[in-house]
Amino acid sequence: MLALGGAAGRGLAALRGQRQRGSTTRGLAQQAAQLAHEILRSDKVSVEEGTPRKTAVVLHGILGNHKNLRQISTKLANAFPEYDMLLVTHRAHGSSERGEPPHTVQACSHDVLALLQDQGISAPEIVIGHSFGGKVSLGILESFADGTAPEGMSPPRDTWILDAPPGLWDREFQADKNALSQSVSSVIAALHDLPQPIESKPQLVKDMTARGFSTELAQWMTLNVRKAGSEGYRWSFDLDIIQQLFKAHTETDFWPLLEGRWLATHQECKVGFLQAERNDAWTDAIVQRFEDHPHPEQVHRVLIPKAGHWLHVEAPQLVFDALAPSFEE
Repeated sequence: MLALGGAAGRGLAALRGQRQRGSTTRGLAQQAAQLAHEILRSDKVSVEEGTPRKTAVVLHGILGNHKNLRQISTKLANAFPEYDMLLVTHRAHGSSERGEPPHTVQACSHDVLALLQDQGISAPEIVIGHSFGGKVSLGILESFADGTAPEGMSPPRDTWILDAPPGLWDREFQADKNALSQSVSSVIAALHDLPQPIESKPQLVKDMTARGFSTELAQWMTLNVRKAGSEGYRWSFDLDIIQQLFKAHTETDFWPLLEGRWLATHQECKVGFLQAERNDAWTDAIVQRFEDHPHPEQVHRVLIPKAGHWLHVEAPQLVFDALAPSFEE
């Protein structure tokens, strides 16, 4: 059930809620996790009950929550008021349920599909995912290819992956030498080592910078704690599950989907990748594989110059310009 919340940005209304319990999707034995979410909707148009709305689903990366992509989502919602921007928090993150094992990319994808089903959304037009959320976006598309998506639901017309190569990390580059892998792995290890409860947010910043992490990263991590009474703060995510999800992210390969028969026979489904120029995960071999794709009009790559992994923060206008044509269709 959704309740009208406060302003989530100029010209927007925010509707927050959690998926009702008990939903499963066809072909998936485990029960889907209940996901925290928020809907950003422009107030430029009045929406009467029963009026059809378009939907863009937005998925964050590992160790984050749905607020991470609120800036770009706000910009898109204001520019395209016919769209609801559904911002979702993955299992084991924030106030979403931890969910049942196994904790995989596919499980997260089915969590999102169950949320859409419960919201009465049978045909989401666009799905956007950053990093780990990008892999989850591809998992949503794969659910339609393997027949495990909910009955009566249609695949997204456009799927956008923000800075996440589609393949297996250990086949495409040396994960132990990659800066992104090192940062995520070392952050997770450091968070395990930090004593709980956390005394204060300034103390968390001090503890993390003392372990060699940047002040910017340490300050960002303060967004992922919750008050634990008079004791201080605790993490708002489950680190053990986070480790499993990150491992699944590195071990899940979606090249077979991108190069396979199902997508080739569903020309209405387009998949776009935004590549951050300063992310070394994009090897020459990966870029060449995109260049060699037999259907470049359907599966394509867009380079975001001078941007790092947080491209939607570092180059928001370029990201908006890349995504906007999908909203104009």
